[in-house]
Amino acid sequence: MTTRLEFLNGVRLELQDPGPVNFVWSDALLQVFLGEGLSQLALDLPPVQEISLASVVGQRDYVIAPGTLLLGPGGIIEIQFPAGIVIPQGATGPQYAGVIYQTSSSYQAFEQCWEHIPKAGDVNILRFRYGLAQAGNILVKAYTTYSMPVSDSAVLTVNVFNEIALKWAVCARALGWLEETRGKRQGAGLPGTLAASGYYKRLYETAIQARKRARGVLSGKVVVDG
Repeated sequence: MTTRLEFLNGVRLELQDPGPVNFVWSDALLQVFLGEGLSQLALDLPPVQEISLASVVGQRDYVIAPGTLLLGPGGIIEIQFPAGIVIPQGATGPQYAGVIYQTSSSYQAFEQCWEHIPKAGDVNILRFRYGLAQAGNILVKAYTTYSMPVSDSAVLTVNVFNEIALKWAVCARALGWLEETRGKRQGAGLPGTLAASGYYKRLYETAIQARKRARGVLSGKVVVDG
């Protein structure tokens, strides 16, 4: 598991900025670039997480707060209730004038479904068409984001195979910042594709495409007892 310090030391080594006294990029600046790189990686290779919410008989709305699950741009993938039963996504509003929501399935004129309702402050509402008719666990599978390590000793939440792409993203951002800063002070610089940052952007894009292709290899065989 790679810590924030180990990762940023690797970035400095790649950028030939090992110090130890005078750095081109401060620690604070590289940490900002790391946060931006994690946000970009979450768009290109979003992680998937599952959580369980306790159901309440008759309740339709369930809060998904950032402390429980921070939803990524891809949103919710699948809802199961009870476990093993996939509920389809759909409109949860009244299906005809004068409808009365019922908790008993015998009165439901339409199939149960769910809707994702984003709220302010990264709070989200999971709403069902009907109040749930039994107690149990609601299984929520969703795309999430990568969390920023809070200290040098904290571990990156990135899959080890995705760390190389993150490294290229941070290097590209750091060199882009340097090129822009020099351009402001000394005049126009090289176009983005020719500058050093362009090299790392291409490495990042190549790494992302490779990881997406690898995700497509899903077939396999399990052998039990030889």
